[in-house]
Amino acid sequence: MQVLAELNKAEACIFVVEDAHWIDSATAGLIATLPAIGTPLILTSRPEFDASWMTPNESLRIDLTPLPEGDIRRIAEDALGGDLSQSLADLIAEKSEGVPLVAEELVRALRYDDRLVEGADGLDYRGDGTLLTGNLEQLVLSRIDRLSDQQRATLQTASAIGRDFSEDVLSAALGRDSAIATIAAEPGLVEQSATGQWRFAHALIRDAVYGSLLGSHRKAAHARIAGAIEGQGGAASRDWALLAEHFMKADNPEKAVPAMIRAAAGDLNVYALGQGDRTLEQAMQYVEIDPGIVDQDQFRDLAVTWLRAIDQMGDFGRLTAVSDRVLPRLERAGYSPALSIARTLTAISLTHTRDYEGAEALALATLRDAEDQSDPWGAAWAKVALMRTYEETGWQPCAVVERLATEIQPVAEATDDRHLAMASLYLLSAIYRSTGYRLKALDVADQIITFAETHDDRRATAYAAWARALVHSTDGNPELS
Repeated sequence: MQVLAELNKAEACIFVVEDAHWIDSATAGLIATLPAIGTPLILTSRPEFDASWMTPNESLRIDLTPLPEGDIRRIAEDALGGDLSQSLADLIAEKSEGVPLVAEELVRALRYDDRLVEGADGLDYRGDGTLLTGNLEQLVLSRIDRLSDQQRATLQTASAIGRDFSEDVLSAALGRDSAIATIAAEPGLVEQSATGQWRFAHALIRDAVYGSLLGSHRKAAHARIAGAIEGQGGAASRDWALLAEHFMKADNPEKAVPAMIRAAAGDLNVYALGQGDRTLEQAMQYVEIDPGIVDQDQFRDLAVTWLRAIDQMGDFGRLTAVSDRVLPRLERAGYSPALSIARTLTAISLTHTRDYEGAEALALATLRDAEDQSDPWGAAWAKVALMRTYEETGWQPCAVVERLATEIQPVAEATDDRHLAMASLYLLSAIYRSTGYRLKALDVADQIITFAETHDDRRATAYAAWARALVHSTDGNPELS
């Protein structure tokens, strides 16, 4: 956000986001903040895209309807470089139904079929107009069929990668030089987007090519693509979500599920919490069918990442339900830091359902186990659960909660656990607020702000704002709150 804001200050910019209906939740959250910094934004999407954050007085919505016949005629004449006869203009307008992409493909089909002739009032169509289809997929595939077998295979493999694709990945998946530049000479199929990067000229072009792949050929293509991605770069830089997608489409859950777990961990780091929840729900369904699909370490990563994402979403009913699914296997495997975290987050969810005795008992048992196993991280999280319980119930004096927070912070720093650090500070502010220490509560909120700035963490900024808002609300100052 800071980078975009500085760019806009340095030189007037307009940010354009196309096909917003395909973006992930984290990117959608970023885009939603652009109007707040005064950045002009043009966004295109299908009708189902949720842009409820755009207020009517700050935005202009333009619903794109089919183009009128005159506009379709101008598109066709521009593509053909000459005037059209009225009959040909009428034919293209009728078949395209006002869709510019279809009009362009119709023009290409006319040119390739050598059916254009000079008429008295401009270019005309030779033959029976009923043979000219307005079906976009058929129009595209008729052009693909004119390519060589190797070029056709290249385009089909590229379509399995997605609308955007890397030349290196494509060549690795093909096992040969893709020679994609030669295919790009054919207008309207693919175009270069950056060095080594290509994209289909339109998403519907890609869809038409991908739809031409038989089921078995699709699986094979996705398997080769997944292998190509695996072979490039180290694990740290790998696009795990993309890898998981290709393994799933290759019908290889043994490879897909571990990649999904890694992808969800990345989602958690950027607060794409809903995406992480959906990914791990899908992964867990495979694990429940075949527990051996992941080893114990992978299962622990799945459980902790999943529960932490749901905890930060604030959906404590779902957290309890997911906990019931993952805790039995964690318990059977014996103590681990993952078991400690899972128990702790379950205890926190119990406080939200007002089961304070159950929450305290589970947190204390987890704390004892963690200390017995010399696990400071697990112990620190158990203390967070206790802080939450005592903040709600007042069962322990403020000094006890202060001591817990003091013991948690060094562990959070040593393990670089931002969620742990924010949770303990927020709860400390809450206990100060509920016991009447207003200035101390605001001081801790300032500490969260400092943490947010140091770690460039947007969620920490939200924690601090919420902590301050509650103090001002308690003061009877709703405007400042």
